[in-house]
Amino acid sequence: MQHYRVCARDASWEPAVEDVIYRGMFHVADTDEAAFADMSTLPPRISLVDQNKAIAEGVRQSGYYGADAVAQRQRTSRRELADRIELGQVIVGGPDTVLAQVQRIRDEPGAGVLDLVVGAQLGERTLHSIELFGVKVLPRMREL
Repeated sequence: MQHYRVCARDASWEPAVEDVIYRGMFHVADTDEAAFADMSTLPPRISLVDQNKAIAEGVRQSGYYGADAVAQRQRTSRRELADRIELGQVIVGGPDTVLAQVQRIRDEPGAGVLDLVVGAQLGERTLHSIELFGVKVLPRMREL
């Protein structure tokens, strides 16, 4: 985010929150415990790049990760759910917790546009997650 803002300033432009998009996954349940339990049933996330050593090496050689390749590679490493939430990689919890995570995404990186996909295909629980997000989270986001 910092690099983006520096480049924008160099181009004599200051991005507003509506110019910054956050793309990620979400899962909302009635409680934090239920949401964490739902997500803990999933296998650990594995980066598509990491699944193929030849692709991983090609990406590395291309310079895609920039000057700090070690730190950038760590972004795609396997992590526990709590770590992924803390890093802002996923939004998971009950409605109040999810709203707080959305607020943090707006405040820290300054993202004003969310492009979210469901975090898991869990049948009825996924449908309930979408409903909770639409009924209990989305209307309150307008207050942020």
